[in-house]
Amino acid sequence: MDAFLLNGPLTHPQDANLFEFIEKEKQSDELLLLPVTYGGDPDVAYKLGRHLQTQYAKISVLVSGHCKSAGTLLAIAGHELIFGPYGELGPLDIQVPNMKNPEATDSGLDITEGLKALERQSQGALRELISRLRQEFGDDITPEAAADIANGLIGGTYGHTFKNFDPVEVGARARAMRIGMFYGRRLNFASRNLKGEDAKEMLASLRRLVERYPSHTFAISDLDALALFKRVRKVSGAEKSMIREQGANCLIPNASLCLHNLSEKYRKLQEEQEG
Repeated sequence: MDAFLLNGPLTHPQDANLFEFIEKEKQSDELLLLPVTYGGDPDVAYKLGRHLQTQYAKISVLVSGHCKSAGTLLAIAGHELIFGPYGELGPLDIQVPNMKNPEATDSGLDITEGLKALERQSQGALRELISRLRQEFGDDITPEAAADIANGLIGGTYGHTFKNFDPVEVGARARAMRIGMFYGRRLNFASRNLKGEDAKEMLASLRRLVERYPSHTFAISDLDALALFKRVRKVSGAEKSMIREQGANCLIPNASLCLHNLSEKYRKLQEEQEG
């Protein structure tokens, strides 16, 4: 079995190094992949995942430390997930450039959640105001008139805020969020590891990864992963020893991409465990 450690961002143009590394180092039809990353470009993660699926009959993804964002997308390419004691995945809410500060990023869910929150607040305020008007004026005001007055007041209060949302930006972020769904579904065609007996249930698991977590930094542990993936297990003796030997390199992502072939070390550790 090949054992490769990938530590660092999944970005262009470093994806070319990933493909060259696999072509040079591949010796088996089975792969133990250790992705340690805060994420990066979902296009890169998808292309790497699909390439690995064409090169290996079985892919085991060992989540030894941080494997976030686009790293989670890459993990969907695996036929099984293996969690180390410090392993964590992250939500698939795609990060998009901040409109005011291009060097910063926001979750693609931020605007959607903001609009939903404003909608809930404005609707709640509207119902409360109509109720107060009816209580104060009783039969002297019709339900229609109360609704018109309340609409005018609520519109003046919340209208300016809603106008600050750019429809083009909202649409662009909605499309960005669909990337995780489209890529995740395609990777799962080969791995079949997302939980669900049919396409509808599988998409529900994927949508949970994309939309249902409260923050982009949320730590998805092995227990959380059991609700999302079919094949999830804890590290074995040899895998745990390898994580211990590599130390921080298996836990904390680097600022730049580093690739390591751990195949020989892994085989020796397996032999020691068996002996």
